Amino acid sequence: MTARSLIFPLALLLSGVRCSAFHARILPAPVSPVLPSPTLKGFRAGVGRADITPPPGVGLSGSGPEGRRSVGYRLRLYARAMVLEDKSGERIGFVITDLPHMSPNLHRLVAERVLDSTGLGADRLILASTHSHSAPGHFYAERQYNQNTARLAGYEPRMVDFLVTRISAAVLQAYGAMAPARIAWDTTTIVGATRNRSFEAHCRNGADRADICRTPTVEYATTHAVDTVLIMLRVDSASADPAVQETRPIGALSVFAVHGTVNPTINTLLDADVHGIVERRLEQYIESLWPSSSTPRPRAVHLFANGAMGDASPTWDSTSRCPLAAPRRVDSLPIPRGPRGTWDFVDPAPRVAEACLGQADRDLERVGSQISQRAIELFKRLGNSLKDTATIRRAFRTVWLPGLSGLCSRPVIGAGAAAGAEDEPTRVRGWRWLFWPLLPLGVEEGGSAIQVREGNCQSPKRELLDPLQSRFVVGEHGFPETAQISVVRIGSLVIATAPAEPTTVVGARWRREIEAGA
Repeated sequence: MTARSLIFPLALLLSGVRCSAFHARILPAPVSPVLPSPTLKGFRAGVGRADITPPPGVGLSGSGPEGRRSVGYRLRLYARAMVLEDKSGERIGFVITDLPHMSPNLHRLVAERVLDSTGLGADRLILASTHSHSAPGHFYAERQYNQNTARLAGYEPRMVDFLVTRISAAVLQAYGAMAPARIAWDTTTIVGATRNRSFEAHCRNGADRADICRTPTVEYATTHAVDTVLIMLRVDSASADPAVQETRPIGALSVFAVHGTVNPTINTLLDADVHGIVERRLEQYIESLWPSSSTPRPRAVHLFANGAMGDASPTWDSTSRCPLAAPRRVDSLPIPRGPRGTWDFVDPAPRVAEACLGQADRDLERVGSQISQRAIELFKRLGNSLKDTATIRRAFRTVWLPGLSGLCSRPVIGAGAAAGAEDEPTRVRGWRWLFWPLLPLGVEEGGSAIQVREGNCQSPKRELLDPLQSRFVVGEHGFPETAQISVVRIGSLVIATAPAEPTTVVGARWRREIEAGA
């Protein structure tokens, strides 16, 4: 049997269970039972979801200094869960959240909440995010992620408790809804919805077509320089009687590589971005298949996870990118002896912001519709190959990173990261030292962001605020130091979870290695 492998990244997975567990090199508690209990119920599945939209006022995470404070919402955010169990009793739980990132402190706290009721410990519970840049932060285990992923900084314990409670509710709902089920999986391709946003880096990473890299084309950037594969696992509820072949679709787990950045950074609304559209469109289609006379049940659930999207942007129109806030002198207050004018960042005029936000709405509809159409077509096709004989196998590791296999002894953020992505720059891109316009800070792509230093493990990456970053800014354990790796095999489908935002080239390498190992 040939295994079909799938790179299923956990977007920006961080380190440690809690702030006191940074050096744990083995799997921390809670751990699920070592051996599954055999069951006579055959293959079972259940789905659930819970609203995780916070009140307005939180920071929109993922865009650094451009991440605004939210004033409302466009599409509400959800945690969607799916629990699968084979006839041997082996069980796995998937949760996809409409968040910018996932963090092990959420992962382990959710596992603590649901372990006794579901048997799903941290080693059998996979949490990931859609990576929407229009969703909240304030829940990370590491200081620098709480400080720098949005303009509004800080760790908020109430946000953590809110998210853990709601995510746990989705898992418990999915577990409580478990019933005999049949599943099927396959892939489709989606061309034109994404493009490579870092073409030069893509070529340096070892792209296959060196000739194209010298003279890049739009066709290559949208077809060959991104992962165009969408993979889907369809789940139908089935009758307890094996002789009855009729099933009822209840949900799906999909993975596709696309950044959640159709909304420009000037956006102030909580939103699930393009993933929210695709999630809802397939859910609406599934529910349209239910007989109107059927007994009301929990709604259909589409878990839409992100793949190797580190350099895969949606194909938004350039007019949807609002101008960055520009430094300008603010007038003095019109009172005697009032304060003098000061420098501050001023947003673009309302009419300009309205125009680019309007274009972003049209791009959301266009890109979301394109992905949704292909997802619905694949879901229909999978209805012809449903089965209830798949077995589940899984493995989980927590890996300590600093110094591992030639890695550097400490994590350091590069100066170029402060500039933002090539197609989503931040306001500090290209800045120079005060009074020294000829001395760049390295906050750009390429150029002075490259600094070759003999004996420096991070070279040729120029460290941000070098040499102050490690000693005075980050502090001990300020950045992620561990990675959580999960591999799940469901029949001939292999799902591998990986931390951070892997690029297209890295994702392709992982897939080849996983296929060879499987």
